[in-house]
Amino acid sequence: MQLLRLLVLRADAARRLGDEETATSALTKAAAIQLTAEERDSVHDDLVRLAELRS
Repeated sequence: MQLLRLLVLRADAARRLGDEETATSALTKAAAIQLTAEERDSVHDDLVRLAELRS
């Protein structure tokens, strides 16, 4: 869960700085993380932000 949070933050910061390559890489890695239902509930806001950044 912590890795997901860190990757989403990294992608967000990279995108704000105009570094699309790093943002895309971090988003891809974050999206590939397998979470249980309980973990998804814990990181709901991060998953929402991940979806926003991917669109």
